[in-house]
Amino acid sequence: MFRYALNWGIIIGLVVVILSLLAYMIGMDKVRSLQWINLLIMLGLIVVAQVQYKNNNPGIEIGYGRMLGLALLVGLFASVVLAIYNYIFMTLIAPEFLEFIRQQGELSIMNQEMPASAREKALEMQEKFTQPWVMSTFTIFQMEFMVFVGALLTSIFTKGTAPAKPDTDDTENETN
Repeated sequence: MFRYALNWGIIIGLVVVILSLLAYMIGMDKVRSLQWINLLIMLGLIVVAQVQYKNNNPGIEIGYGRMLGLALLVGLFASVVLAIYNYIFMTLIAPEFLEFIRQQGELSIMNQEMPASAREKALEMQEKFTQPWVMSTFTIFQMEFMVFVGALLTSIFTKGTAPAKPDTDDTENETN
């Protein structure tokens, strides 16, 4: 199951990376709804991986826990691919995107009513948490949590036993 999950995780991660690069190229990388679309695509492909796993093991009962574990493992590998991409994206491809995130965070902090000392602390924390390696690490945890929530549902529908493959040796050519 490990190798199967690794293969699917890399495939799913690369699909989401390609979609993210396409969004960046057409200027839609800052659209929030695109993240949800990527998540839905990722969950859809995880369901495909679950169904294919079940179909590759005909006649074997595959329980809810195994399907949930498979989804989490696939999601973990896909998240690692996305984290690596995010790091490369924020450091090499579009460092201005990181600056955009920082500016949005600063605006959010400045719009809140709080004492100046608290505002300074918040800005310091925001600076620490908007480092590319920190954000990339959080990508893994964030995506894995979202996959977990989605997989709690998808595993209900993908568990079970795939029908046994028909034995083709039983049908012999009849001669008259």
